[in-house]
Amino acid sequence: MLATRDQRSASPPIVIVGGSLAALMAGIVLIRLGHKVEILEQNESSTREESGAGITMGARALEFFERFDRNVEPHTVPCPGVNYFDKNSKVKKVWERPMQMSSWNSLYYRLRANFDGHTNCFCPNPPTPMEHHGEGAFQLGARVTGISLVGKPGNVVVKYTNTITGTEKSIVTDQVIVADGASSSMRQLLLPSSERKYSGYFAWRGLVDEMEMTDEERRLLTPSFSAFKYRGGYIMCYIVPGDNGNIKPGHRRFNWVWYVQCPKDSPWYKEALTDTDGHQHRNSIPKGRISPSVWKQQLAHGKSVLNSIFLQLLSNTKEPFLSVIHDYASSQASFMNGKVLLIGDALATFRPHMGAALNQAAVDCLVLEKLARGEIKVEEWEKIVVQHGQQNRALNAAFGIMNIYGVISLKFWAGLVGYFWSLMPLQWWIRRFF
Repeated sequence: MLATRDQRSASPPIVIVGGSLAALMAGIVLIRLGHKVEILEQNESSTREESGAGITMGARALEFFERFDRNVEPHTVPCPGVNYFDKNSKVKKVWERPMQMSSWNSLYYRLRANFDGHTNCFCPNPPTPMEHHGEGAFQLGARVTGISLVGKPGNVVVKYTNTITGTEKSIVTDQVIVADGASSSMRQLLLPSSERKYSGYFAWRGLVDEMEMTDEERRLLTPSFSAFKYRGGYIMCYIVPGDNGNIKPGHRRFNWVWYVQCPKDSPWYKEALTDTDGHQHRNSIPKGRISPSVWKQQLAHGKSVLNSIFLQLLSNTKEPFLSVIHDYASSQASFMNGKVLLIGDALATFRPHMGAALNQAAVDCLVLEKLARGEIKVEEWEKIVVQHGQQNRALNAAFGIMNIYGVISLKFWAGLVGYFWSLMPLQWWIRRFF
């Protein structure tokens, strides 16, 4: 269990495995409550390559940033709703649904500024810690290799390799939070049978600077979220911050995502995931590594199914990248008598159709705050975050299947049944104890 206020000064730091957005959010919650927190991140540099991943700020994510973000500069792009385009690039339907859009890099550096005062081009003047705050440390080059209970008090030993020096190290703590992302190695250690499920489709992605599109194209694509659906797939785009988090018009970027079916046993699956060096990837290919011949074939496919406005976006994309869409939701979030907790994408990985991943992290961390304050017990925390993860996994899957395969497909109805099953409290207990 988390230390009480009187125990914090004598307690070892809470260890968070992974430097994800969820990890930083959890770390911020805990240091604001006076805890010492150490994040172990396997990357050896604080600089993150621009991933181009656009992020929708859900209601709980907005709540989190409103409460815990002490940076004063605005960082999101307002979006009034969704414009649905037809084959002739005309708007055929408008859905008024105000949203706030951001990007992974913008949020990462903003959270780093709040967690450990990291100075960066996104937040050149990080907020000064307040007197009652705990301390946050972000250790780079720390690849965690094991977690185990030790000793009568039930302390946890976290073993890791310092990849910079090559030395083996360990930390003894009384609380560990696992937040090492969708491909979590620690989840695999804690739940050996856990396995993400392939959705049956890819997400092709790209970024285009706002001023690389014509005035008419910018008029069509801003400020709303834009979408075009065709038989067998769909594509969408929206505005995200530009370089260094710039949100001024003319300096932002169009972030597009194109969902395309690809059976795992097809030759194209292997070919598309083979990069410029001939290396076959499992989950994604980053910017600049897509094979030119693969991208040429994908553009040719686009010409047969997409409308002109989205074809122009693809043509203006200099470095596309590719993600294999998986999903997973754990039936367990607490391990080793509550000493180890699983959060964020490590706990539940959603298909990205509804932009719910950041919201999931916010839910996990806002409820974690209640646990750390002693307002709820770990069993209640676990029940809340597991149910939220399973319900949103099923909902995002049903949404994606409906838009890619159609409502008459067996996949859609199976997904819909899965969603309603996830709403039943009984299923959590069945999975948890049987």
